[in-house]
Amino acid sequence: MSFDRHQNEDSSESRDLVGLDSQVIKEFVCIPGPKPSLPWIGTGWQYFKYIGRYNLSKLHEANQHKYDTYGPIVKEEYEWGKPIIHIFDPKDFETVFRSQGKCPMRPANEFVSHYRLQNKHKYPNVGLSNMMGEQWYQHRQLLAPALMSLKVIQNHIPSQNQICDDFLDYLWQIRDPSNDVLNDLSDATYRLALESICMMCLDSRLHCFLKDNTTTSDGQLLISATKLLFESYNELYYGIPFWKLFATNSYRKLDSAETCIYEIASKYIQMGFNGSTRDQTNANQSVLQTLLNTEGLTESDIKITIIDFIAGGIFTVSNTLCFLFYHLASNPEVQHKLFQEVSQVMGDSHLLTADMLADMPYLKACVKECFRLTNTVPGITRILPQPTVLSGYHVPQNRWLDESKKEFHAFALLPFGYGNRMCAGKRFSELELYLSTAKLIQKYEITAIQSKLDLKFSALLELRQLEAGERYARTHGPFGCTPRPSSEVSRTSLLGRPLKAGYRHRDPRYRKLQNVLYNFLERPRGCRAASYHLLM
Repeated sequence: MSFDRHQNEDSSESRDLVGLDSQVIKEFVCIPGPKPSLPWIGTGWQYFKYIGRYNLSKLHEANQHKYDTYGPIVKEEYEWGKPIIHIFDPKDFETVFRSQGKCPMRPANEFVSHYRLQNKHKYPNVGLSNMMGEQWYQHRQLLAPALMSLKVIQNHIPSQNQICDDFLDYLWQIRDPSNDVLNDLSDATYRLALESICMMCLDSRLHCFLKDNTTTSDGQLLISATKLLFESYNELYYGIPFWKLFATNSYRKLDSAETCIYEIASKYIQMGFNGSTRDQTNANQSVLQTLLNTEGLTESDIKITIIDFIAGGIFTVSNTLCFLFYHLASNPEVQHKLFQEVSQVMGDSHLLTADMLADMPYLKACVKECFRLTNTVPGITRILPQPTVLSGYHVPQNRWLDESKKEFHAFALLPFGYGNRMCAGKRFSELELYLSTAKLIQKYEITAIQSKLDLKFSALLELRQLEAGERYARTHGPFGCTPRPSSEVSRTSLLGRPLKAGYRHRDPRYRKLQNVLYNFLERPRGCRAASYHLLM
């Protein structure tokens, strides 16, 4: 059942429906939300510069405002006649996910699908995330064993340990020696995410941690292209769809980003093809080799899968690490408790194993709390397969969905989605977050002198980058990282005096590693930083 876009919502009287539990069910047209919805542009005018109330780069604030103003369910139209239903209640999340069936319906990204269909010489299909129905299901069945295999992930723990060690050394190397300030932690975490993903997928290093590389490396180009890609996503998804009529500036950004990512990734994937053969197996085979051994996948299918995996993983993993490090630095008692757990499990070992990770429940709890407070992914989108009651309103099928979190409800925190359409990179992302955080806390004590970060929304939540001419002085609150003594049991300073547990070294030869972190949008604990949204 579809909603008539010409129906006058304001003048329509509410005809109450009664649910099976005798709850009074209100009609779809009664769902509150921003108004008016204007011809063609819908409520998109509310995101226009100067006249709108919302900012496209601050959609996390917009979601908070919608929840505060309209409640746990909100309706708006980014395009006229195409309602989107935002839901903020975990009970509604559960209702939607429980009813999604064998083939969860997620609306295809129109502009990405259009771009790839226009470039079939490079893309054999629109990508797994944009497929629907039985086509998606069959493709997912082929890819899931390689992308979500616990064995494949665990076999790469030793190589991921080495990458994390290189990352920690890199942080120390790139500090400003005059004041020990690192102006951009996010750039370092981008490098970590890219290096880790390429090692996992292609079994090769991009050497992103080379400090004195004077040329623009493939790694840096990939990072820049990925940032541009998500910037274009944000503009194309929430803006007026002029790209359907002509190539807008945002669509040209998408073209440039996709082209750059495709060309660089293809080079390394082809090197992987040349060095691997089908039916070749080994204990530590990469995702590429696992896909090559999967019947039913062509080399073109494998290429687009790995390209999407790399591009999607860089942004999410790197920004989540930034948020996680900030929260640990801002809560020293939590950091100390985590350090005690890491020290107890790892001792003096520098190799973090799967068995050790299994004995670190507090580490995993910290990661979950980071997802709750500052979730990088803004929401999960679904199309309802059948009429559903959400927050007391009757919502017909063929709508969509976006994510939120608050209460201790089983469906309150689902950063990777739920069910068959769960994020294929879930296991890899979690491993990278656990390894990087545990090894960072083992080596450094981190402190946040400044209490706030400046968040920006570019399809995903991230740290705002400094603009040209902007500069943060040391007094604006750098993020500090002090090397920990080598042994928790018997820690000795450079001067030979024993140190008590928790004592922070003050010798000038243990210089602080500093990082400027930006203004953080202070939200009440448990605030809904994102929402689910249902689209018609």
